[in-house]
Amino acid sequence: MRASSAAAREAGRKVLKEGTASAWQTIGEVSADLFAAADLVRANPSLARAMTDPARSGEDKAKLANDVFGSSLQPLALEVLTALTGGRWSQESDLALALEDIAVDGQLYSAASKNNLERVGRDLFAVTQLLGERRDLRNALSDSAVQRAPQRARLAQSVFRDALCPQALQLVERATMYPRGGSLLSTLRRDLERASSLRERKLVTVEAPQELSESQLNRLRQILCKRYGKDVELNVSIVPSLLGGLRVHTSSHITDGTVRKALARTRERLAG
Repeated sequence: MRASSAAAREAGRKVLKEGTASAWQTIGEVSADLFAAADLVRANPSLARAMTDPARSGEDKAKLANDVFGSSLQPLALEVLTALTGGRWSQESDLALALEDIAVDGQLYSAASKNNLERVGRDLFAVTQLLGERRDLRNALSDSAVQRAPQRARLAQSVFRDALCPQALQLVERATMYPRGGSLLSTLRRDLERASSLRERKLVTVEAPQELSESQLNRLRQILCKRYGKDVELNVSIVPSLLGGLRVHTSSHITDGTVRKALARTRERLAG
């Protein structure tokens, strides 16, 4: 998403955040409405074009949003949509993506209102771990045929409904229906990172060859907090094939301290 579209999305996010305090009891419904609006905009390119047309005035686009959605959306959801139509968009398809991003925020705010945001993070991480191990399930939930989106969501519901909290389950279902960039795992990791961001923490995933003790986890957390200058959300993935050491991932960086990586660097130096 280019800068102008991202700026428009952030304006919508701000409206949702500021409105959550007075609408916290219905924030889950607001999120569902935003997902529904994203679906309608995605399915109707002419509507997306009209709502992002830079030649139309903001008042005209706000009226269009009210005419189309006013009777079906929660007031806060309509307020978010109206704010979005007032922005400038690089591509008309970005409007549906922005609605989805803000709907994800709504699910996370809903979880936070129930003191469940940390649980959402744990659940999403557990799903990414399972899908990383179970290629058959990952493929079934990633079938690229658009017309099969409802079937993928139903499969996700049947597999995960007894294991996940409601907000995490909703996010997993949406990710199976409309994976960003066609990647289910990337979409779930994006949602996981957003959950950490709303908790004002840095998301860090650590791969280790075996379980870490509590003292090792605490020491690692201290080191990472010092490195990144903020609290970290630490998820540990057990990868037996690693030869000692740890591999640390963030959204923008990978630090590989394993023996295998050290040997590879040694071979490179010898070859050079």
